Amino acid sequence: MKISLFAAALVTVLSVVDAAQHPKIKLSKNSKKVADSYIIELETSYTGTHASFLKSIASKFENADITMRQTYDSPLFKGMSVKIGSTASVDGVGKRSLHHTGSSGVLAAFAESPEVRTIYPNTITERPKVTVVSKSHSNSPELMFAHNLTQVTTAHNYGYYGKGLTVGILDTGVDYTHPALGGCFGKGCKVALGYDLVGDAYDADKNPHPVPDNDPLDACGANSGAEGHGTHVSGIVAADDHKYNFTGVAPQAKLGMWRIFGCTGTVSDDIIIQAMLMAYEAKVDIISLSLGGSSNWEEEVGSVVADRIVGKGVPVVIAAGNAGADGYGQIGSPGTGKRVTTVASFDNSHFLAAYFVIAGHEDTKYPYVLSSHASPSMPNGPIVPSASTDTVTNDACNGSPVSSQVSGKIALVRRGGCTFDEKAASVEAAGAIGMLVYDQSGGGAFSPGSTTNTIPVAGISTDAGEAIFAATHGQRPVSVEFFTDYTAVAIASADTVSSFSSIGPLNENQFKPNIAGIGGQVFSTLPLYLGGYGTYSGTSMATPYISGSIALFLEATGKHQDPTYILEKFQNFAHLAPVTNGMEGLDNPIRQGAGLVQIVDTIKDAGHVSPAQISFNDTAHLVTSVTLKISNKGKTAITYTISNNQSMAVSPFDVANSGYTPLPAIAYTTDAATLRFSTRRITVKPGKTVTVKVSVVPPKTNPKDHIHYGGFVQFKASGNAKTIHVPYFGVVGNNKDLPIFDTTLLGLYSNDLSTEYTSNQTYVLDRSNLATTTPYIVYRLLSGTAYIEAQLLDSNKQFIGYTETDLAYIPRNTLESGAQYYQTTWQGSYVPKGFKQTSSSVAAPDGYYWIKFRALKQFGNPAKNSDFETWLSPRIQLKN
Repeated sequence: MKISLFAAALVTVLSVVDAAQHPKIKLSKNSKKVADSYIIELETSYTGTHASFLKSIASKFENADITMRQTYDSPLFKGMSVKIGSTASVDGVGKRSLHHTGSSGVLAAFAESPEVRTIYPNTITERPKVTVVSKSHSNSPELMFAHNLTQVTTAHNYGYYGKGLTVGILDTGVDYTHPALGGCFGKGCKVALGYDLVGDAYDADKNPHPVPDNDPLDACGANSGAEGHGTHVSGIVAADDHKYNFTGVAPQAKLGMWRIFGCTGTVSDDIIIQAMLMAYEAKVDIISLSLGGSSNWEEEVGSVVADRIVGKGVPVVIAAGNAGADGYGQIGSPGTGKRVTTVASFDNSHFLAAYFVIAGHEDTKYPYVLSSHASPSMPNGPIVPSASTDTVTNDACNGSPVSSQVSGKIALVRRGGCTFDEKAASVEAAGAIGMLVYDQSGGGAFSPGSTTNTIPVAGISTDAGEAIFAATHGQRPVSVEFFTDYTAVAIASADTVSSFSSIGPLNENQFKPNIAGIGGQVFSTLPLYLGGYGTYSGTSMATPYISGSIALFLEATGKHQDPTYILEKFQNFAHLAPVTNGMEGLDNPIRQGAGLVQIVDTIKDAGHVSPAQISFNDTAHLVTSVTLKISNKGKTAITYTISNNQSMAVSPFDVANSGYTPLPAIAYTTDAATLRFSTRRITVKPGKTVTVKVSVVPPKTNPKDHIHYGGFVQFKASGNAKTIHVPYFGVVGNNKDLPIFDTTLLGLYSNDLSTEYTSNQTYVLDRSNLATTTPYIVYRLLSGTAYIEAQLLDSNKQFIGYTETDLAYIPRNTLESGAQYYQTTWQGSYVPKGFKQTSSSVAAPDGYYWIKFRALKQFGNPAKNSDFETWLSPRIQLKN
């Protein structure tokens, strides 16, 4: 099998030996890593300074090159992040050479220290990705649409605005000069707290040298490539613009901004951890993070720190991620933390768009959305189709004719067949002065994204495209007039889970996401250099929506409440969504969590059920029953009728046609569990608590399909009390049966990746010519694994050491560019098995070897060989 060199350039390339084998070292292929950089957690009992500890490690080496990056001195996390160099020489008196041992030897020294608790990789988190719907202002406050879906408008009418609460945000900085965000920074201002940990030029990939200062202002400028993410997030929480009647969820709340991204680029874990600890130590009431990596494991270092903060009484609200197109099990860290509030996204009810009218049909307003790269306006004038038929499948694509009639006019182009860039280039070459692209399958107005064209490009609905085509009769130009006013456009998927929202559960069936906010088509503040306002989509937007809602709840019910209780109350009264509007079938909790926040019901109702979410796990590890506690903090008794409100089940695989490659778009089935209750009806007196036992009988589906069933335990209330729902899910099958390696993409390849070697062949690795003879091992993971071991076997197939370090908490691959598979190389060195002070990478003698990969199955026991899935490479001849 030949591997594309282009594709290979996109995947993660791992170092030959990262570190020695040791249980303290928690390395991960979660994402790109800062090269030779690690986060060292010290034991809480350590009383020395960071500098003295680092000096003690460096003393074991001659001319050690170990640089301190960040230091942590919090009761929640004590330690440092370091960068390990690789140049030194042996001093002749027994000290180890960094040149000889590499970072693995230094890590061995760290791990052997009794003062070290855990060592984590310093991984890189990509910049939050949002869909830019528009960057434009409107006199109509679009966020009000969302507020009507979540009861926030009613909460404001009750007088709850978040007064007295502070929300700490970790993001790209904020343009606090924006009138809606107070116009200033510091004491007495809306943006009262914060710090810039990185500076404008910082990028963990390309410029990993932070230049911190005490001002979190986003002043990147319109030409910087910055998207104003942090300002948009801040506005959702607490904007208050009296001029345009635009208010965030908690407009009287204060904000803190800890800037962790430069104007463009990425951030490393050690910066994120530092910012979380700074926000916690600043005594904010809520911490909000609209970011995440692709982990789906709760053991990531950011997830661990976030969970500890929650344990100290501060709610930490984190985006689930925007990987809905990658199938199930794609929650991003640190949103994988055990007790953090992980937020899914629902779509807004309407969005605002500019509109146009067609000559002779002026009573009908058709919305349009400009490309984010297009000029700020579309010219008025005649429009004509680029094709003579409205059924062409590759309209204006290369090789397709474009009508000469488009010259000097706006071209109407049907969507599909090629990129928007290609279509725009084709019609521009034919002389068009603009392009309207219409959806071909009943869709609404949409953004054509970021195009490189020079003519304005906009997306319009199917109805609008058909109306223009009818008016032109396919050939005759017709006049259209574009208006800068805005019209409200209904969203067909309103009040349902956004297609981009990441899907749970975690790899060992932990319940995620927990709750949902409005994240699809959200209008909010942008930096003034980007025009001041705009509409973005993403779980990045849903997260501050929940953070602001918690501020309203704490204002109404009292500060300093247990974050678990707060989340449970939000889950109890969330609004349940169907899979599709107009059709029966509730969406599964692994997509919507408990549902969409309903803040007034959460504040006002006296009922409370705990726990507020249930994972019955898979049938091999089945949690057969759960006891729920129903409390009444009101003044009158409440009677509840208990039932099973089943949701649709999620089918993550199409086993018959594609095996255990997770479907990029999950399928649904009607398979449902039976729930049995110890009682069907209970009365809870004021101040009392009653328990109900809930037992599950999973549906009788084929265990090989791994159906994720689900639903909601429903407590229908009497009188004026609100009905409470407790979401549940489970899996028919055994996670341990899921294959780890994709055998269709698993093998040893030549240095140019053109040739795959089979088990009866021998690969020759010549150390005198590593540039052309270094082999590649390419592998794709169908399931996440908690542990991979790369063993080196000698000529007798005896295990002698590791070709790379044991790696922990590894996410599965997806079909996304750059994430389809992993690749690693071997150049003839290894870490001997066992772990001693002298353990380090050594050169293997000339001879014959095999490399054996062992991946721990989900729920597997690392002490049992049968719980590992293995792969053995072809024989490798090593010579000089």
